Amino acid sequence: MMCDYAKWKRKELWTIYEGAWIVAGAEPPNGGDLFKAFNKSPGHAAQEIYDHAKDAIDKGKLKHYGSRMGAWPNVRVDPADFLSWLKQKGGYTIPSKLSELASAAEKPLKPKERDNLHRIIGALYQFIAGDAGKQKHPDFENQTKLIELLVHKYQGIPGLSERELQGVFAESKKKLLASR
Repeated sequence: MMCDYAKWKRKELWTIYEGAWIVAGAEPPNGGDLFKAFNKSPGHAAQEIYDHAKDAIDKGKLKHYGSRMGAWPNVRVDPADFLSWLKQKGGYTIPSKLSELASAAEKPLKPKERDNLHRIIGALYQFIAGDAGKQKHPDFENQTKLIELLVHKYQGIPGLSERELQGVFAESKKKLLASR
């Protein structure tokens, strides 16, 4: 079955199993023996991509989200990162309907976009902390506790380490105050 690229472009995350089939040009098979589908066309190409993705994750060359403790087919990746990694690896053709998604991962944020994100984070932080003239969120004790909760809840997700969050909150508060 031909791949519905429009549907997959809207997804926030893909499993590596889905990504392999999508790049191979077919809808990822659901149900039954997922690996048996690799024996049918275009399954051989999908299996090769899938195996390379597992290897890249193990070597730290492809970011994944969530725990790596579960079954490999369920390991999630950002579609843009997955396609960018595959493009850099070489030897594969990214379907033209996904090419803009592949190049999206390679474009850094513009300073204005980054500043806007910091202001949004700063405003959300102030709202939770009760600094925005509203009542403090009942679960909020202080910034340290908030960071501990976030690090625990989103363990292993890039950008959500204690050090990263401390820096983001500090920069976000500064950007928000400078905008007033």
